[in-house]
Amino acid sequence: MANHVQGAAQNRREYAIELRHPTRAEFFALPIMGQNTPIAVSPYRPIAPSPHRRIAAPNAERFAFSPPSRYSREVTKKVLFICTGNFYRSRFAEAVFNFHADQRRLPWQAYSRGLAIHWADGFLSPFTKAALFERQIPVSHTGPGRIQLTEKDLESADLRIALDRAEHLDMMEQQFPNWTQRVEYWDVPDMPAALPETALPSIESQILHLLDRLANEP
Repeated sequence: MANHVQGAAQNRREYAIELRHPTRAEFFALPIMGQNTPIAVSPYRPIAPSPHRRIAAPNAERFAFSPPSRYSREVTKKVLFICTGNFYRSRFAEAVFNFHADQRRLPWQAYSRGLAIHWADGFLSPFTKAALFERQIPVSHTGPGRIQLTEKDLESADLRIALDRAEHLDMMEQQFPNWTQRVEYWDVPDMPAALPETALPSIESQILHLLDRLANEP
């Protein structure tokens, strides 16, 4: 499993290098102000913080959720989505879940964390951002940035989901052995094993089934 994890990390680095190559600029046709204007996206460029944005100290306690006033229903239960970098899959799952839970007025809210956030670089994957835009889901339904998973996050959740059993089971056993069997594992690999056009719809489908299941629970 260690070789698999190291290999996945290397694949991500090679993929990042390939995307940074000047002849391989990535473009997304995103409708802006009523027009389809191609926008060049630098997938792994960190976003400079706004001088008006409050930045928490590294060890400061963070809110797992946005203030309830944002939502049209009372939030009483929490689901935690876990992936590796908290940059791509888990952030998409978090946003899709929160958007549809709010639409359905379910008392659930999602947050997301990563098991190795140092493997990612930047605020949010451009693939996640583009997929949310395509679905008209505001980016505000996902968290403020990449956050490392802690035991407190696991304790705070009513339901815990890791996005890929093959990738995350061993990582959970190494970092949080007492929680390994208390996590539900899906099977959505990272790039390049599964490309965004396959992985993200798979996550979305499982999220919608999960919401159906939760809607029928007391």
